[in-house]
Amino acid sequence: MAQAPAPFFAAYTDIIRQAILTAKSLLIRNTSMIDNVKKSAALLDAVSTIPESLFRWEDSLEPALRKKLEYFDSVWAREEMDFRLMKIYKKHIN
Repeated sequence: MAQAPAPFFAAYTDIIRQAILTAKSLLIRNTSMIDNVKKSAALLDAVSTIPESLFRWEDSLEPALRKKLEYFDSVWAREEMDFRLMKIYKKHIN
């Protein structure tokens, strides 16, 4: 197995960085604490398999990774300005 191709590596590492920063921000806010905890847990679950996948890359893994991002967005990105994992993905992958 090889490392992920450059566009996927860039997309998924950016997603991990943004997800960690967003989860941290959600957890330190005082409003809607239970919703923030649930959203943070869902966000971290959505990105949890990315690091290992990047270094054991197989093209067949990519649809499952993307599906987890899409699922997070479908549940948690309710408003236009909400944090979206697929927005980060699409910045790197056309």
